[in-house]
Amino acid sequence: MGQEQLAINMLTQELMKQLGENGKMSYQMRENAQRLARDEQRLAENLKRLLQTNSEAQKQTSAINKMIEELEDISRNLENNRIDQDLIDRQQRILSRLLDAQKSIHKREFTKKRESELSDIEEWNLPSDLKLKFDKIKNKAFLNENFKSYPKEYRDLILEYLKLLNEKANGMKN
Repeated sequence: MGQEQLAINMLTQELMKQLGENGKMSYQMRENAQRLARDEQRLAENLKRLLQTNSEAQKQTSAINKMIEELEDISRNLENNRIDQDLIDRQQRILSRLLDAQKSIHKREFTKKRESELSDIEEWNLPSDLKLKFDKIKNKAFLNENFKSYPKEYRDLILEYLKLLNEKANGMKN
């Protein structure tokens, strides 16, 4: 939903830019404003469904209900071709709130699903060739572009895990 709102924001800004250049709305601009209004309304409906189906989202009912009201009001303004800087600013705030809510919901789901545990093994007796292979794989993980595509929480956990493994491996050398 955050990506949808970002796209809507960009299109609205472009529409406002065109409006500033021409001073009045053409038929095509009005059509675009109507389409954006429907998109904002659809986003509000999606948030309503999210509240009905997602228990983590229900913990943020008040904040999400405020976003729904704001989206519906923005939609009405777009339907009536009222596009100004205030509307753009409100859309930006909605995007920010959507991203914050998504992050919060994801974080809660994430913390419930996984809990880290340290190994009880103090020393690993690895053959040197196996240790070299392990080090190569570990180094590749840092360089791998796909690593950057993981959510930040996962990247942090992976880095912490690899750091602990490295510390244990270095401790074995000493």
